Amino acid sequence: MSLEKITKQGKLVDVFPLFDRSTIQHSDEIQVDRFTEIDVKENDAVLPNQWFWTADFPMYMMENKEAVLYMGRNKDNLVFDNIVEATTQLREKNNYFINDRKNIDSVVNSDTTLKVVLSDLNLKKLDGEWSYFEISTEKYDKLNTSQRTLAERVHGKGQAFKNSMNMLHKAGKSITRIYVLNPDYVKKNVPENGAIARAS
Repeated sequence: MSLEKITKQGKLVDVFPLFDRSTIQHSDEIQVDRFTEIDVKENDAVLPNQWFWTADFPMYMMENKEAVLYMGRNKDNLVFDNIVEATTQLREKNNYFINDRKNIDSVVNSDTTLKVVLSDLNLKKLDGEWSYFEISTEKYDKLNTSQRTLAERVHGKGQAFKNSMNMLHKAGKSITRIYVLNPDYVKKNVPENGAIARAS
């Protein structure tokens, strides 16, 4: 069954129960499906123009006075584990606050979680909440190690990353961005010994 036949539109709290959790894809997996569909359908491809809720789990903490992003995978997604409470907090408080150390440690210590120190990303501040770094879809080799690692978590590793950049470049996008919470926002909002998270 093709990907577009099993997508559902709506709020995360409403569409999440409609899926087997194990089948919800991560951003890098969706990117692979996007350029696969382009190869097959060319101008009739629909996936490149759609937005998706993904299985990625961005969790932010403070460590040694540094704002840190832990990007978890499906099995460690605490929003999925507590979908009603998490989406309620996200809607009402703009963050999912995590204070349970056992849950935090399950993400931090997972072998599939990516850790990125935000100051290593050479971020540009968008506003009081968000920052970003830019990726040239033609000169992506100029990314530093931390930027490339996070970019590959979003777009796919190795050849998949190159294919993703090529897909974007052919679509007329010379620059793409990856957004994260800005370090000052994380510092201000993370509870002591806790974490904040977003849906992705």
